[in-house]
Amino acid sequence: MTAPLIGVQTLQHGTTFADLARAWREIDQLELHSAWVMDHLFPMPYPSGRTNADGCFEAWTLLSSLSQATSRIQLGCLVTSATFRNPVLLAKMAATADHATGGRVVLGIGAGWYEPDHAGSGIDFPGPGERVARLAEALELLRYCWSGAGSGFSGRYYTVAPGLPSVPSPTSGTMPLLIGGNGARVMRLAARYADMWNMYAPTYESFRRLNQRFATYCAEAGRKPGEVAVTLHMPFSVARSRAQVRERWRADFRGAAGIAELVASGAVMSGTVEEVTGQLQRYLDDGADGFILGYEPPFPESGLSLLAREVLPALRVRGNA
Repeated sequence: MTAPLIGVQTLQHGTTFADLARAWREIDQLELHSAWVMDHLFPMPYPSGRTNADGCFEAWTLLSSLSQATSRIQLGCLVTSATFRNPVLLAKMAATADHATGGRVVLGIGAGWYEPDHAGSGIDFPGPGERVARLAEALELLRYCWSGAGSGFSGRYYTVAPGLPSVPSPTSGTMPLLIGGNGARVMRLAARYADMWNMYAPTYESFRRLNQRFATYCAEAGRKPGEVAVTLHMPFSVARSRAQVRERWRADFRGAAGIAELVASGAVMSGTVEEVTGQLQRYLDDGADGFILGYEPPFPESGLSLLAREVLPALRVRGNA
């Protein structure tokens, strides 16, 4: 087994740009795989108990700005809501960020799910069927934009006039796609289009079931086993001692009850180095290829260092044993 992909999502609510940039510099220096921001317009109440008064930076302008604090890691939004931006605009935004980073952007995208983002911003929030249909069409339109074609595009939701190719294309001509979502229709889109599929906070039991289903969808789409990386987005914290773990629980998870039960089920990655290593390894043994770990502000440097220098090397040893 190769080393698992370990990325970190730095949630951008209730923090400062300076603290985010410091965390991204550290992620880059520690040689973790990737750094991500969330695409929400308001703070997320779960699991941290944040309120609108905490504030929340916009994802793509933040991503482009934070990228300049890095030189090596991959970067992305986990995940861009297809309801927020016209796909042609998104294609240009992503390609611009890709050129600014020397080709390090992964486009994470999903159908959108959080109604308060929409209600609080005056953005339409159609039903789940239409949101997935819009995502499917957006994926086709992204392909069109990056192809440089000028033939035009006509879909149910989006139309592009002929003679207007969307350039520049990404530096490699296309861009890695991560599609996020646990629903069957989104999973089928991921099996067809994605380089990575991402699910949020499953339990050990639900992961095994969903991963088996996803393998079936990939086979139906003609994708080979392992062609689409399976990644998990998990709330995360790690500390040296049990007392420090409890302190992190109070800071990170004050909006959620029963954290110990969530950790036991696999829906939250949290504990000492040894405990977190075991939690991650259990998912790897069940077929996961990597993780994007949600890191709540404030961002203690010890947590990222423990993850990179003690947890990740232990996973490599176990995986290669």
